[in-house]
Amino acid sequence: MLQSQLRSKEYTGMGLHFGARHLHISNGNTKTPERNPSHDSNGLFAGLSWDLKKERNGKYK
Repeated sequence: MLQSQLRSKEYTGMGLHFGARHLHISNGNTKTPERNPSHDSNGLFAGLSWDLKKERNGKYK
């Protein structure tokens, strides 16, 4: 997984996350791959995060 986060110069307690991820589920080289195939997928994601401990005046509790 490759991830990055952006924050403002004055940290406001919020962040923007974005990135890419790769998922592989193996079938363990079973004898019947037709019944139990492996799976590979790629995806992009984005999200917001915020610090719940930060007060409105910018100080931590």
